[in-house]
Amino acid sequence: MVVTTKSVKYMPFWLSFFLFLNGAIWGVYALLVHDVFLLVPNGMGFFLGTMQLLIYAFYRNAKPNVKDEEEALAPSQPLLS
Repeated sequence: MVVTTKSVKYMPFWLSFFLFLNGAIWGVYALLVHDVFLLVPNGMGFFLGTMQLLIYAFYRNAKPNVKDEEEALAPSQPLLS
């Protein structure tokens, strides 16, 4: 939705930030105790949180494409009338 509309209106920053922070903290803990079962999912969470923050940073000042936003939010029309 963010890439389509070029707007972060539907992407809360704090949710993305705390996903990133949670993955980072648990990832560091997993490295300290040498626990692969904690490291893999939290490392993935850290990576995905980083991607979300990068997308947020890229699109936060972009001009929203109003036409695409309206199309994305409009209910789909039935094929047969």
